[in-house]
Order: sequence, then structure tokens, then C-alpha cells
Amino acid sequence: MSLWPTFVSSAVADRSRPLFIDSERNLVISVKDAAVGQELSMAKSKLLPKVVSTARSLHIELRGLRLDLKHYHATSTMPYIEEEKPLPKPSEADLKAIELKPQDVAAVDDLRSQLTSEAAVQLETSEKIVALYERELRMRHWRFLSGFPLCPQCTNPVERLHSPASAPIPRDNPRAVCIACLYRDDIS
Repeated sequence: MSLWPTFVSSAVADRSRPLFIDSERNLVISVKDAAVGQELSMAKSKLLPKVVSTARSLHIELRGLRLDLKHYHATSTMPYIEEEKPLPKPSEADLKAIELKPQDVAAVDDLRSQLTSEAAVQLETSEKIVALYERELRMRHWRFLSGFPLCPQCTNPVERLHSPASAPIPRDNPRAVCIACLYRDDIS
């Protein structure tokens, strides 16, 4: 999900975001308006091979892209667990200081070797993808060490947990999940 900005221009990345992978193995992309949707529709034939190739190197099966207009604006009003105090933000130095576990280092190296063997992914693009993936791993470790709430479904430390209910929910609500799991459950 965090690799989306490497596939599209910054203008499109600012007005779209990936939500989840649906049951038909399509990456569902939320778009701000119809113009962004049309732009992505026209670029789909060039974009899809890059996204599928990168997903395959991460051991994720994707078959296509699906554009979604209705969830882009809804996420800003999505209820979330209210925190007593704002959660901290890591500096780049904080993230660089995180020691990755051996299995994470192996996963980064595996991704790098798979991307360099893919003909559809250019060297510059593959290095950006690897750097984003490594940063995401460091961010997860930093959030875990900083006491961020854990999603009970995927166990990732996240800034906010969400509930299908329309009002803020108490911190100990077992139904509260991260936004990716919430949308995944929404389609089941």
C-alpha cells in the first residue's frame, strides 16, 4: 500500500490512495474525483504490469486495479479511537537507529533481488520500492516500540483503530481494527 506513490505521478498520488485488495485480487484505489479516476483508467494498461510485478515480488497475487470514488472522502470522517495524547512522530534519525530483525533484512534483500530480476521494473524504480519497504519495516518496529495500538487482526502497530460504528469507540473495544482490515471486512 505504501508503494503506491512510486507508480503514479505526485499529482495523482496526492489525489488517490490504495484501500485494500478485494476478494477478486484487485487492488482497490480510492480516487478523489472523477477526473483522477479517468486519468488512472487511461493509464491502467501501463500501470497494471508494474503494480502486478511488484506485488508478485512481495508474494502478493494481484490480478487488476479497481477504482473507487465513494471511500476517498469517507475516511476523513471515519470514527477512531480517541487517544489521550497525540501519538509521537519519528524523525529520520529515529528510523535509521532501528535495528531490523534478521528476517526483515532477509525480506528486504529478497525484494531487492526479485525486483532486479524483473524486466518490467527499472533499477531506479526498484531502489525506490526497496527503500520504501525498508522504511515501512522500520516504521512498524518504531511504532511497536513506541506503544502504538496493535490491530487485533493483522497485528500491525497503527496510529488509529477504527470501528464500523459511527461514533468514537472506547480504547478496549475488541472490534476496533486498522483501516486496511476495516475495509477488508467491509467487502466480505
